[in-house]
Amino acid sequence: IQHLKEEGTNIISIKTQFEKQLLTERTLKTQAVNKLAEIMNRKIPNSKGGPDTDVRRKEKENRKLQLELKSEREKLSRMVIKYQKEMNEMQAQIAEESQVRVELQMALDSKDSDIEQLRSQLQTIHIGLDSTSIGSGHGDTDNDDGYPVHITQSRTMESMSFTYQRSSTSVRIGTKPSRARLLFNSDSESDSEEESVPRAQPPTDPDSDDNE
Repeated sequence: IQHLKEEGTNIISIKTQFEKQLLTERTLKTQAVNKLAEIMNRKIPNSKGGPDTDVRRKEKENRKLQLELKSEREKLSRMVIKYQKEMNEMQAQIAEESQVRVELQMALDSKDSDIEQLRSQLQTIHIGLDSTSIGSGHGDTDNDDGYPVHITQSRTMESMSFTYQRSSTSVRIGTKPSRARLLFNSDSESDSEEESVPRAQPPTDPDSDDNE
């Protein structure tokens, strides 16, 4: 846009120079015509040839001056036409550059609007992420922000994992079997597991039986 402004300023400067040059040419042509008229009206003294010779000489000078005047007028007309054409071309160029400037400004405004919309969307996403948090309890519902926490348990022989899910955000946490048992098994389940394990009997001595 700055480049277009500079070109517009240059075009206006060139136009002003052409107008000044055209005015100067017109002034010079007017002075030439006035000088020719003054020469034609000047009285020339009689020469030896008599009145007829003076008349012919004046007519000859008159025709010469008329031709010069006609030539100067044609030259002036050509210059006026040339300058007028250049001025019209410059005005058309200025109008075209103005249209381009308007289109560029509209494109910039559109881009600014798109950037502002994207910034608003990003801000909304950040707010949503900030409002989402993971509860520290064992499956209790967090009522601070209104989004419940869902815990899903998955156990294998090697490991145990829990998936905490709040709204659209989920976090998967893997634990060892021993730690998971300590955190999530109740006392009754621990007791039942201990009772279900058979106790080893001490070996009997066969010699003692024979002695009895």
